[in-house]
Amino acid sequence: MTKYNLKYTLLIAFILCSLKLSAQTAETDTGALKIKTASPEKPSWVTLDLSAGYFVNFSDLATRYPEYTCFPLGVGYQHKNKWVASLDYNLIFGTSVDIAGYFDHISNENGYMIDAKGQPAIINTYMRGFSARAHYSKIIPLSKNPNFSDWNIQIGGGLGYSQTYILFQFDEGELPQLEGLNTGGYDRLSGGFQIAERFRIQYLNPNSLSFFLGVDLIQGSTKSMRPWNFSTNTADDQSMTEIAAGVNLGLVIPIKTRSRNTVPDYFME
Repeated sequence: MTKYNLKYTLLIAFILCSLKLSAQTAETDTGALKIKTASPEKPSWVTLDLSAGYFVNFSDLATRYPEYTCFPLGVGYQHKNKWVASLDYNLIFGTSVDIAGYFDHISNENGYMIDAKGQPAIINTYMRGFSARAHYSKIIPLSKNPNFSDWNIQIGGGLGYSQTYILFQFDEGELPQLEGLNTGGYDRLSGGFQIAERFRIQYLNPNSLSFFLGVDLIQGSTKSMRPWNFSTNTADDQSMTEIAAGVNLGLVIPIKTRSRNTVPDYFME
């Protein structure tokens, strides 16, 4: 073999070895290359809440209504897994009403009101009213399920307005002392503004039952909306502080809003 042939042979062998090593390195790098799909972003929801609650009153208002139940209807917007804003309308019902001394001036010596038939009147009393509040809460996720089934905690507060009164129930036409315009002198219609704090644990799953369990704290001031108090025969300008605490249990109906980014992102590492 000549000197030139040997030179070309070594050169070709060197090139072939280099190509083989490059191919092996590329194969190794490709084997280490991982392609991952970014987790899709949590959606935003419009929610409808149907719930029931039990509350205990403290301070001044407790002397009139020690406790009550409410049935809230709410609509909210939950922005991904970050925050939620909502509006609630609550129907208030109570059977525990303290009316001691309300009718002393129109009762006989035995403490009974006399109806149109000359018999002791039977009167049932109930608490009735409503409240409306706007809430804003921070969401703390408790799970990261890719199917969007989420446990989360919501902590926040709100502002609102409430109105309550005493409903008297008796045989119509039998007790003129409490009928017509006279009712307003005894029903203690009152209203005022509230602030509220909220703590909720929520499970949200659009494919099954969604629900929440929460604790609400309420502070406010309520003022009489009647000009005259028939029980005391004086102008009715009484104000009462309102402090209440209660629990709520409800169902959540989630409605998914349109997402801007429906295509998952891919990245390599």
